[in-house]
Amino acid sequence: MDPHTSDDSTLEIRAPKRFNFVRNLDARLTSHDPRTLRYVFGKSIADLRACTYIGIEAILWCAVFLSLARQRGSNCELLLPNDQGASDSLESSGVREILSLAGVRIAGCNSADTPSIILPMCVMQSFNDVEDTANRILDRLASGSGSIPPNLHSTVTETFVELANNGVEHSQSDIGTLGIVKLDIGKRKGSLEIAVADGGVGIRQTLNAAACLDEKRTSSDWSSVEYATGELVSGTGDSHRGIGLFGVSEDSRLPSVALRIHSGNGILHINESSEFRAFRSRLFPGTLVYVSIQFPLF
Repeated sequence: MDPHTSDDSTLEIRAPKRFNFVRNLDARLTSHDPRTLRYVFGKSIADLRACTYIGIEAILWCAVFLSLARQRGSNCELLLPNDQGASDSLESSGVREILSLAGVRIAGCNSADTPSIILPMCVMQSFNDVEDTANRILDRLASGSGSIPPNLHSTVTETFVELANNGVEHSQSDIGTLGIVKLDIGKRKGSLEIAVADGGVGIRQTLNAAACLDEKRTSSDWSSVEYATGELVSGTGDSHRGIGLFGVSEDSRLPSVALRIHSGNGILHINESSEFRAFRSRLFPGTLVYVSIQFPLF
C-alpha cells in the first residue's frame, strides 16, 4: 500500500444511464486527481451498473482514472453495466484487458463482442507503437465494412497518428497513451469516432514548459487548450512544429466533423456546424482528444 493512501477511505463514482464523458459525473467526486500525492483513497470504484449507453470518451476516462488511482496504491474496481447492450459495448472496447493488466478488478460477466470497434483500446508508449497501431487500423478499415468510403481510410489513420504521437511525445504519462476507434452505422449515415487519451501532465503544463510561448494565453486549462490549436504552437518550443493539432482543429471545422479536446479542467469543442467553444469543465486527469467524422450511407 502506498504510504500516502488511507485504507479506510473509499471514492465511489456512479455513472448515469447515458455516460458520454466525464462531464456527466458528479463534479465533487471527479475533482480528486489521481495524478497527485493528495489522492489518498484506499479504494476507488467506478460504478457503471446503471448505464444503458457508454461513449468511448467515458470508457477512456474509466481506463485513465482507474489506472492512475491504482498506481497511487488504491484498490480499484470497475462495476460493469447491468444492461446487456452497454455491457457488450464496454467489453468490445478492450477496456477489460487494459485495466486487468493495471491491476484493476472488473466486477461483472463477460459479454459478447460487437463488430463496431475498429480498434479496441490499446496502449502506446513510443512512435513505433503508434505506427504499428495505425497499420492495424488501416488493415481493419480496408478489410471491414464496405459502408466506409475508401477516402476516409487515410483520414482516420492520419488523424489517429497525429493525436497519438502528441500523447507519446508530450504527455509524460506513466500509463502510456491509450486509443480507440469506433464505427457507428445508422439508418442514413455512419460515423467514425477516434479517441486518444493519456494520464499525463496536461496541455497547460506542456505549453508553459516552453519559455517562448505566451504565458497569458496559458493561464488556465481552457485557454491553454484553445491556444494549443493555433498554427505553429508546440510544446517543444520549436517554431517549425505544431502543425498536427492545428491541422486536426482546422479539419474539424469542415461539415460533418466534430472535435473535443479535454485537458485538466479545460475543454475545447468544435461541432459539426463549426461552432467553437472553450470553457471550464470537470477534471480529466491528463488529456483526451475526440474526433467524430460523419458520412452518408448509400
